[in-house]
Order: sequence, then C-alpha cells, then structure tokens
Amino acid sequence: MKKEYNEQFRKKFLVGLTLNTTAKEFDKFLEEYAYYIEQVYFSMPLGDKFHSRIVVQKNFSKKENVELFWELLEISKKHGVKLDMVLNTVDLTSEDVDSAFKALADHNITLDVVTTIDEYYDYLTPHLNGQKIICSYNNAIRSIADIEKLKHTYDSYVFGNSLMRNLKVHKYVCETLKSKVCLLINNGCSFNCAWCGHSTTTCQETYQRNRKKHSVEYLYAHQSMFPEELRNDTIRMEYIDTIKISNRSSGLRYLKNCLDSYINNELKRYIIFNRKNFALWCKLAWFTPHYLFISFKKIMEEKEKIYKEVRAQWEEIQKAP
Repeated sequence: MKKEYNEQFRKKFLVGLTLNTTAKEFDKFLEEYAYYIEQVYFSMPLGDKFHSRIVVQKNFSKKENVELFWELLEISKKHGVKLDMVLNTVDLTSEDVDSAFKALADHNITLDVVTTIDEYYDYLTPHLNGQKIICSYNNAIRSIADIEKLKHTYDSYVFGNSLMRNLKVHKYVCETLKSKVCLLINNGCSFNCAWCGHSTTTCQETYQRNRKKHSVEYLYAHQSMFPEELRNDTIRMEYIDTIKISNRSSGLRYLKNCLDSYINNELKRYIIFNRKNFALWCKLAWFTPHYLFISFKKIMEEKEKIYKEVRAQWEEIQKAP
C-alpha cells in the first residue's frame, strides 16, 4: 500500500544528526521520513570547541562515531536531504572555520547550508559558493532591535523561546528583510534565556528564578510548542519557512515520535503511553523530575491564555498602518 503523506509538512523540518544510531537504522529512517526533512544539521568532529553539548562531545571522542558521522552525511545526501554545518559555539577562530571546510572537502561532502553566529560570518564567505547562511539561535536574538544590531543579513533566522510566538518579529523578517523564519519548537532553553554563550547566569539558575514566580505548568506551557499550535492560528504559518527540532543528544526513537506528533497532530497518546514524552515538545532538562506529576489540565489552561494573547497580538499587527 502506498504511504500517504501530510503535504502541509513536506520538506518542512530541520533535524539534528544524532550518532545514537547505526548507518542501517538511519538509512531506514530516512526512507520513511525524508519526505518531511529539508535538511540535517551537524557540528564538525574537530574537537570539543565545535560542540555546545557535552553528550555530543563525548560521542565524537570515539573513533567509530567519527567514521559513522561521515557515513550518515552520505546517507543524508542519498535521500535528498540537504546538509547544514553548524558553526555557532563560542571562541572559534578563522583557522577553525577553515579546518571545518577542509574536512568536508577531504571527504568529498558538498555542503548546502551553514548555520552560524554573526561574528563568524566573514570567516565563512571565502569558502561559500552559493550556500545559504542561517542566523543561529545562538545569536541570542530576542527582539527586532537585536536583529538590527547584527552586522549581516541572513537567508533565514532561527527563533526559539520568547520569539516562538512573536508574530511581529516573524512578520518583520519575512516582509521587511525578505528573509525566512525557522521556528525552533522544542529546544531546551527557558523562554527568557539570554543564551549560555552570552550570559553569566546558568540555565538552572534561570529556571529556578522563574520557578519562584510561576508554576511548572505555566513555565512548561510557555516553553513548549504543541502540535495544535501549528494549526490553530497561534503561529502564523505563512511566515514559517521551516521547523527545527532539537534532537542531537537523543536517539532516532525520540526523533520519530517528535516528528510523528507534529505531522499527525497527536499529543495525548504519547503522554498516556509515557509521561516522559512531555519532553517531545520541550527539552528543558529541569522539567524532567516533574513529568510524573505535572497537570495536563493546568498546562492547557495556561496554553489557552497564551493562544488568546497571541491572537490579540495578531489583531494589533493587522491594525497597524
């Protein structure tokens, strides 16, 4: 029987390259999901400074995983999935960027996209030949003013946390900058995080500060993106070009469930099966101890408030000259 696909999400997702798999498993996964995946993003196996996650650093410390990495890139290309090299950690040098492009060339890998922070933009340009450049979430953009402070304009901008539902910013990028918006829907940051690379406050400290003011349900409601939000006009999908999933520290099972949930608009059955599946829609680690007791009813009450606020925001935008 021919598989039926959801056309709404065709080539809509950007997914991380996870090493918690095998080449055979990854090949089979893309046979099923490449229809929905525009590109796979990855950091280079050239030392810890290229990776922001300790889990990824540890994975790349094993020679067999480095070999697997190159094989997975080839498999991605075979299935028509674009390759997105991420250069967005702190303290990279122009020599580091040079070495990243050289490693790709040495392995005959053709790159399609680079995701980076503004200070590395000029390091990239000597190596580019038509590749698109994405403004990384790690540029810590929280407003239009932050975008205007950037020295460069990008083909696409990745927005998460407090900008997930900021329709004014989405509209500005699409209509004023003539660029595209990539929505990071399940990342592990608080909605008022300043990004670790630009802040002396740790992730846990931010969460604990928020908990003094708000319930777990309130925080989870704001920091998560439920599948229905991509369908109920909370998010104006006409402004969203792609949807980015945070999954590099997880296995393919997590990624499959996350994709299936968003594609098929399913949520409750995942929670009924395993309450740890609350992590499918927000990966903030500090929520994990609460998943067994968190109230879904209270989360939805907070979500309804959010939906109302965002719809009011949209009405105001439409009234503006």
